[in-house]
Amino acid sequence: MLTVWSDAGEMLRTRDTGQEGIFSIATFVKSDRIATAGHFGVSVWDGQLATCIRLEPNHKKVWHLALSPDESLLAGGTVSGDIYIWDLRELRLKATLVGHRGWVNAVCFSPDGLTLASAGNDLRMWDVRTWQQMAQVRSDTTPPIEPISYVEFAPDGLGLLFCGPNHGHGTIRVWSARNR
Repeated sequence: MLTVWSDAGEMLRTRDTGQEGIFSIATFVKSDRIATAGHFGVSVWDGQLATCIRLEPNHKKVWHLALSPDESLLAGGTVSGDIYIWDLRELRLKATLVGHRGWVNAVCFSPDGLTLASAGNDLRMWDVRTWQQMAQVRSDTTPPIEPISYVEFAPDGLGLLFCGPNHGHGTIRVWSARNR
């Protein structure tokens, strides 16, 4: 079920998504749309929840979504370790990034939209222009970083903040993204 609430806490709209669970959402600022990832794939909804476009491949295990700053790309990290990149202007799969071992728990775009960070049992950065991997922090570093459950670029794009359940109580790590 997908429900839209007002700032005052009033339920505005609700829609049965046909998905047993929604794992992640991405909200569009420039247009009135919402992207959802759940058991039955990735969908893009209009803000009124009247129309829905299912993105292909309709991967059943997309765990986390991220929207590029210009809202033209949607990244989805999967439980199989792949990352799907959809072109939202053409509504087609643009790239599939591979390399993670295990789940991709989090994805995010840099503020300038030129880099995608992905995290799971390791942390990777990808060049959005070529979709080539630019950097990796492996899980065998000391101290170990796995698993990472959240990743976010600093507002200036020069740092990458990440955390996970095994990083100690309340620990957030920062990785320099200067060399990207």
